[in-house]
Amino acid sequence: SQKSSSAKRSPKQTETAKAHPAPRRNARLAAQFRATFEQAAVGMAHVALDGRWLRVNQKLCDILGYSYEELTRQTFQDITYPPDLPEDLALLAKLQAGEINTYALEKRYIRRDGSLIWANLTVSLVSNADGSPDYFISVVEDISQRKQLEEIATTTALQLAGVLDVLPMGVIIADAEGRLIQSNQEADRIWGGNIPSVLDLAGNGTFTAWWPDGQPVPPAAWALACALRGETVRAQEIEIRTIDNERKTILNNSTPLRDSAGNITGAVVAFTDISQRRHLERRTHAALQTLLEMAETIALPASDEDAATHDGAQRVVEVVQQVFSGTYAGILLVDQSTEQITPLAVAGLSPKVEERWWNNLTGANMSDYLSPDLIERLHNGDIIELDLAAQPPIPGQDYFGLHRVLIAPATFNEHTWGALCIEARDQSGFSAQDRELAQAAMHLVTLVVERDRLLQERERARAHALALEVTRQQMNELLGIASHELRSPLTALLMSVQMAQMRMNRMLPALSDESRAAIGDQIAQVQDFMDRSVRQAKRMERLVGDLLDLTRIDVGSLALRPQECDLVQVVRDAVEEQRAAIPERCISVSLPPSPLLDRADPDRIGQVVSNFLSNALKYSAPDTGIEVRLHEEDHQAILEVEDHGPGLTPTQQEHLWDRFYRVPGITQHQGAPNSLGLGLYICRTIIERHNGHVGVRSTPGAGSTFWFALPLAHE
Repeated sequence: SQKSSSAKRSPKQTETAKAHPAPRRNARLAAQFRATFEQAAVGMAHVALDGRWLRVNQKLCDILGYSYEELTRQTFQDITYPPDLPEDLALLAKLQAGEINTYALEKRYIRRDGSLIWANLTVSLVSNADGSPDYFISVVEDISQRKQLEEIATTTALQLAGVLDVLPMGVIIADAEGRLIQSNQEADRIWGGNIPSVLDLAGNGTFTAWWPDGQPVPPAAWALACALRGETVRAQEIEIRTIDNERKTILNNSTPLRDSAGNITGAVVAFTDISQRRHLERRTHAALQTLLEMAETIALPASDEDAATHDGAQRVVEVVQQVFSGTYAGILLVDQSTEQITPLAVAGLSPKVEERWWNNLTGANMSDYLSPDLIERLHNGDIIELDLAAQPPIPGQDYFGLHRVLIAPATFNEHTWGALCIEARDQSGFSAQDRELAQAAMHLVTLVVERDRLLQERERARAHALALEVTRQQMNELLGIASHELRSPLTALLMSVQMAQMRMNRMLPALSDESRAAIGDQIAQVQDFMDRSVRQAKRMERLVGDLLDLTRIDVGSLALRPQECDLVQVVRDAVEEQRAAIPERCISVSLPPSPLLDRADPDRIGQVVSNFLSNALKYSAPDTGIEVRLHEEDHQAILEVEDHGPGLTPTQQEHLWDRFYRVPGITQHQGAPNSLGLGLYICRTIIERHNGHVGVRSTPGAGSTFWFALPLAHE
């Protein structure tokens, strides 16, 4: 039958089929290729040599947004973003010429809706049997999402760089090997140029650093080296030598960077240039010390050996020379009518130059050293600054090797005026603060000279009681003037520091959380330095207040403003003030449960309580407590302040309430040293003006109890 004959094949037919399996295999491969072509996860196409789309898969249609028919009616040139076309055509020409076998590039296509899409294009050439080009195979992968992420990453990096560049601190970021990844402009400014390698900053290069005590910083202790070991560094203060060979003080903070697995991938270091701050702190401290020493120069009585005008002025000129870190400071007296010079005091010159200074200036005329217009300006009270090395006022004159000099004038009396001359060779000019300080110092010199003149008059009038009393009144008046003169520069210094505190407090809310976290410790340290400066200034203010009170007591003008007040509240306020100032000290208080009313000056009584408390805190060990007790006894209010300090001998107790008395050889544990010895004298006067009395109970080695008693007003 036909069926059986068709089912059976002759041996010849079978042999032929076995010998020619290619058509079936080729058909199978073609089917597999078509399936791969159509179902590929990327766009695929056959492209004619002129750029026409011969065959495209559905994925490519989806990527470009065209239907099969629309796409095959166009060329790839039609839908390539024009700026990307030249590179594509150049590579295609090389492929046709046989210079390359394949190429790949990232390019942009124009979708049917007009939008652009990024794609990764891979192209290879299919040749005919004779080797001539036939068509291209193109593989198109949609990379628009990756490009978007790259754009976001680039934008983020630029934003980060912008944020870093506006930060008021240097920031560097390094990888795990210490190689520099990123640094901001402030980092380059602090280091004096582009940072060549973070490895150097890790202590492995040529940079040098020192601790505040002058010891070199070992490589392993650098902030970056610590962070790369996994340590966090806070407020590391070091002094560095920068790329441009300048020494600066910086404050380092660093922390390691980690991946999700906790592995260290790098480190970030933030640092602040605190050189100017440290310089200002030293200058502020020196200025406060100068004012204190000048105040003591005026307030403390001079010995017989120190009664000469030169000695008091010499002490002032020495502290001025130290404050300005200068090579020279000198004081000249000038006759108002003849302009003849009398040198008064000098500091900072070598012995040979100082001898020439005294010899040349004694009896010389001011016009020998300054031009008439400069002398006129000094007469008008102007502070002048001269560059004697570059532009000497009188060419050829011997200015004793001085360079840039500041001259502050002052009038002593109708016959004499004077000039304070200062040279600071380590700076290019004098600031406004320098000028104010020089002017204040010169005013104090006039007071010293006047004080010493009065002292000499007092010595000459010692035999006459009436003359001695007059001189004493003049001296007390001078102390009042001196105290008022001290308040002006002191108030300016205190205001400057407090304004800086206010400005910093206003700046803090504007900082981001990251910035606040990065510089929080630095800000706390700056605030601590400012708080200390304020405390020093306020101490100076108390000294000036004591001087004023002393003057008022001697002239009988210490005013009291009695009013009905609660002594319990007065004592409580004074205790709370001391607790706030020294929170680490323990002050226990025993007060009556109800108000203790009296007619008294609450401010002056509070001043006495505060003085008793501050003395107890000063002269007792920090780990001991202070007891404050207020009670009523026999129609009197009794206030006692007990400490556990060294105690007092009977001889010391006898002189304790005298003015200018300071207990010798006693150790001070709290507060600033070198008081004037006026506090207890003023306290006794205040209590006695209230018809009360003061006293002390003390045994050496067993502490002291200071007390006062005030009569209570009868109802």
